[in-house]
Amino acid sequence: MKEILESRISLLRSQLMDVEQRREYLQAQLRLLEDIAELIEKYPALGEGLIGLFRQTTMPRRRRTRELVNNIVEVLKATPQGMELEEIRRALMDRGLQVPGKDPQMQRARLTLIFRKNQDLFQRVRRGVYRLKV
Repeated sequence: MKEILESRISLLRSQLMDVEQRREYLQAQLRLLEDIAELIEKYPALGEGLIGLFRQTTMPRRRRTRELVNNIVEVLKATPQGMELEEIRRALMDRGLQVPGKDPQMQRARLTLIFRKNQDLFQRVRRGVYRLKV
């Protein structure tokens, strides 16, 4: 019985060390982000480039695209007759998703590209209007 307890104590101590190392790492990341936020506050133009860089480094491109496609599917489920590109773009932004592109026109173009590449999921109703394939 004593061996089992000692083994369990050893395991918990090891897990605690892992948690403490993770905590230190997260604290360092937090300090870094706070420093970046201060810099952006002082130099707003710097923020535009950093946001794009941060978005690119936080999630792999395929995963971002897959997440975007999945959210488009969810948005279009609510309207079987289809939605215009601008409505889809706004709905995605309301969900907190950033559509790739500098401005709304580029974002709509990116959405169009996603619809063309995923014709097994989406159907073009008419110019600028898409719905889920039935």
